[in-house]
Amino acid sequence: MEVAPNFFKWTKMETKSKNKSKNYTKMKTKTWKIGEVCQGGIITVEIHGKVISVIGKEWDFSKGTRRSSDQSGAKEFTRGTILSNDNNVEHKLESFISDLSTSYWAGEIIKWIKSKIDLAVDDSWFDYDIDMVHKSYDNGKFKN
Repeated sequence: MEVAPNFFKWTKMETKSKNKSKNYTKMKTKTWKIGEVCQGGIITVEIHGKVISVIGKEWDFSKGTRRSSDQSGAKEFTRGTILSNDNNVEHKLESFISDLSTSYWAGEIIKWIKSKIDLAVDDSWFDYDIDMVHKSYDNGKFKN
């Protein structure tokens, strides 16, 4: 198993059986068969509640080389799991996915993730800077 980067949390995803949980939610999954611009060629994202898993998979050439080939049995070589309410989650996801592929594909994958789940926004630095500007600016002039 690979060592996780310092900024990305690795957790075990716990799943509950449909019969045992009243709050059962269906897992959302999408696979991108990117090919040669991606390590391994395949990225799969699974969303279960607030848990987001990004999985890098090796292309299974025994099933074919085209995007239309069945890659459901492709071997997983890396996995990153993070909570959607984690601090700075979008940057962490973008960094992890960019390590697997290009920034274009990271943006496309994050766009899909955002369409399925709300990501926490860490804008505390922005609020702080705006407060500092308001405190030093009065009637069109900066205070000293």
